Amino acid sequence: AAVTLHEPSAIVVALTGTPREPRFDVEAQLAGAGIVYRPKDALWPSGELTLGMVQARWNSAERAPFVKGRVVSGTLNHGETGIGVQRLAGDMALDGRVVTGATISGEITGQPFVGAVEYDLDTKRGSFELSGGLNQMENTVLGERIKDTRLAGSAMVTCTGTLAPNKYTASARVEAGSARIAYNWFFDKPIGIGAAGQ
Repeated sequence: AAVTLHEPSAIVVALTGTPREPRFDVEAQLAGAGIVYRPKDALWPSGELTLGMVQARWNSAERAPFVKGRVVSGTLNHGETGIGVQRLAGDMALDGRVVTGATISGEITGQPFVGAVEYDLDTKRGSFELSGGLNQMENTVLGERIKDTRLAGSAMVTCTGTLAPNKYTASARVEAGSARIAYNWFFDKPIGIGAAGQ
């Protein structure tokens, strides 16, 4: 990841304690930052984020960082699914080894969404919630990813799930009145006929 700090920023480092037991305290107030992330693991999305005011602190005794900031704009692209997020915004925090994102919003396939996420960097486990719409499902991995099923059009989705090493688990409620759903040769629901599923 590449990080660029915006001006004005203040970083204070304090040394206390004794020569045998020194303690370092670091505090930072950043006007903002830019982050570009290109992961090696395809499990994670690549992205670019612009952060507003960021507060951070760390000390050598506890060794647990705390960082809090607001994403004011950003994009994420998940290569494995072909789904991208634009106009990403929300409150983010790192408390020790746990990353949280609250009141996250943005657009997926041109439709607004809101959500939240929590992820533990040590256990590599997390959870997420997401509510919003999907347009042009036929142009996403969802269009033909489900065996013998073809999806097209738009749908409203409410989804919760968990993340674990090499595994996603999700439960979703879908309102698909504006979607085409075709299964094998014997079922083909056109756009405009109501459908909901869980």
